[in-house]
Amino acid sequence: AVAERVVEPVYAAPDPSVARLQLEKMRTSLATISGIKENLFYSQEKKLTDLLAIESLALSADSGNTLLALSDDRWDLVRNEASTVLEVVMRNQIRSEGLDAVRSGLPSRVSLTLSESEVNLVVNLVSPHVVANSFYSPELTEAARVLARTSVQPVLVSYRQGEMVVSSGQVITPTISEALVA
Repeated sequence: AVAERVVEPVYAAPDPSVARLQLEKMRTSLATISGIKENLFYSQEKKLTDLLAIESLALSADSGNTLLALSDDRWDLVRNEASTVLEVVMRNQIRSEGLDAVRSGLPSRVSLTLSESEVNLVVNLVSPHVVANSFYSPELTEAARVLARTSVQPVLVSYRQGEMVVSSGQVITPTISEALVA
């Protein structure tokens, strides 16, 4: 009984379908951003307004302006880095209670060849797409408890005839009681 109570909850392995879905959502967002950046008929204000209106992202006006100021080559680097970072991060187990820690660690996952403003942009693009991909499994937890319970070996204690099992005034524990009955 004690062995199974100490078994921690077991979580399933990361679900790759969650990662694929989040990558697809981010690629859609990135394509939308590219379309806005490349639109020759939009003013800078219209482009910024449209960028800030993308629901799947939470870009600030500063991030939006940084994004719009990027050359095509730098935008390609930022876009590719965002995809790479999200793919790598989503391969690891992410539980809902660990989301904030994973998101706060995103800057350290971004290539050192990017400028600080580009790193911040990558983090802003990736962060909303980082979601839990590993969930509590009652079945796996129960299996671990059963294994713990069945792995416990009985403890055998033998006493010689006439050996003192309990002293006068000593509290009789369940173990001592069992020895007295046997």
